[in-house]
Amino acid sequence: MLLARNDGLIIARDNRALKSSLSRWVAQGRLIRLMRGVYAHPDAGLDARLRAVARAMPGAVIADHTALALAAEKQPTGPIEVCTPTRRAPQKGFRFTRRVIPREHVEDGKMSAPLAAVDVCDKDPSWLDDLARRREATPDDYEQLLAEFSHRTGNPARRRNIARTSTSPWSMAERRCHTIFDKGHIRGWVANQQLRIGAATYIPDIAFRAEKLIIEIDGRAFHTDAATFESDRDRNNALVSAGWTILHITWAMLAHPDRIIAMVKANLARLRRAARRRL
Repeated sequence: MLLARNDGLIIARDNRALKSSLSRWVAQGRLIRLMRGVYAHPDAGLDARLRAVARAMPGAVIADHTALALAAEKQPTGPIEVCTPTRRAPQKGFRFTRRVIPREHVEDGKMSAPLAAVDVCDKDPSWLDDLARRREATPDDYEQLLAEFSHRTGNPARRRNIARTSTSPWSMAERRCHTIFDKGHIRGWVANQQLRIGAATYIPDIAFRAEKLIIEIDGRAFHTDAATFESDRDRNNALVSAGWTILHITWAMLAHPDRIIAMVKANLARLRRAARRRL
């Protein structure tokens, strides 16, 4: 009954008379302690842990990888990351950072996904690409957030990784390939832009429109099932039938940038020679 009356959580500071009972119920397995001073049913899961933060820590904001996973409707891994206006002692299952997040960057107690992506991008830029792919943020959004929080440790790395978003990578593999193209002075390409072939629309990873060359990047997280396998072959057949050349680059190939540069340049030269012969 006590749990039901309190939305599934018992806050010790609001129930001081139960102090000894709460410890006994935990020992008996009738309750678990979610965090210091907050108790719940033994079956309580992530939702209860998130509500415990809001109930026990006024002004706290769920942040960084936890906020990003929740925004993407994924199960967060690792400790729940929380920004708090006051210093908090470490607790198992949580990672606290003393930091006040402006209200305009908070929704339902969670840091906005664009700010969280910028926060973590010094070490993990993949979320920048994920939000861009889902059309939930733009490079300009990231630049503005970086400028707003301009004195944070790690900003030089954030600045470099945000600059890379200008070429529209949608994955870490694409991000690495774009950097290889820059170092090889390979120009004249666009990434993840719509391409119309008859009545169908495709979005190649990289396209050299003038030469009708497409680069598909099969990254480390690339998986396929039977339906995807068939769809990819239909797509490739349609593009080749329309006169496009398709090259595939795997994650392992990205470890050999010189080979990639040579392959792409050789194919571009071949396609340009063929086009001149047709004139």
